[in-house]
Amino acid sequence: MRILVTGITGFVGGHLAEHLLDRGDEVAGCSRTGRWPNELRHLSDRIELIPCDLTQIVPARSLFDQRQYDAVIHLAGIASPRACAAAPAEAERQNVRATSVLVDAMRPHGQPPRLLLVSSSYVYGTPDPKRLPIGTDSPIKPDTIYGKTKWEAETS
Repeated sequence: MRILVTGITGFVGGHLAEHLLDRGDEVAGCSRTGRWPNELRHLSDRIELIPCDLTQIVPARSLFDQRQYDAVIHLAGIASPRACAAAPAEAERQNVRATSVLVDAMRPHGQPPRLLLVSSSYVYGTPDPKRLPIGTDSPIKPDTIYGKTKWEAETS
């Protein structure tokens, strides 16, 4: 499979990329900076890394102009609840807007690839102790900026 991993230069993205390569997938990735961190430089000769600000439609569309993917695994965004609380407008931009722009960018290119959007249990908010463990039938009640932006990304 040909797979695009957004946020590939992050902790999870790097581990996922290694796994996908090990199973024989062709992997490309994007990040805002387009630079590999030191701990992931070993991937630079095996993965095309594309600089892309996913909050902007033109760069996001360019991901799909010359390339076709079977799947997109969307990891880009702010993954820290504390960072989201400290900068709610940036959390909205990076978690919600970037997801919406990515989905819009995928549409005009024929059959869009499958999209795996990674969310968080924070969308459920603080669970009622009587409803543990949390299940997919649990009510959605995000009570943090992080949870709210992850839920908004899911519904965008």
